[in-house]
Amino acid sequence: MQNVKTLQERDALKPVLAVQVEADGSWDCYLPGDGLPSMPPPAPVAACSPWQLRRYLNQTGLRSAVDAYVAAAGQDTQDRKISM
Repeated sequence: MQNVKTLQERDALKPVLAVQVEADGSWDCYLPGDGLPSMPPPAPVAACSPWQLRRYLNQTGLRSAVDAYVAAAGQDTQDRKISM
């Protein structure tokens, strides 16, 4: 892992596996072969009804993008679609 202070230093490191911006504005750059820091555990998955999911997608402006993705996806994905 290398800590760099400028964009030029950061961009000169190729390939960078992960970059973490520090509070002081520097970057911790992880290169191939470096051990990566541990990740926090994922947030628990919350259950919601189809209506709640559609409402959330509408509120965040993602509904049309999700609908377009599903429409363009393969038959297996479309078969899993919750009827809306």
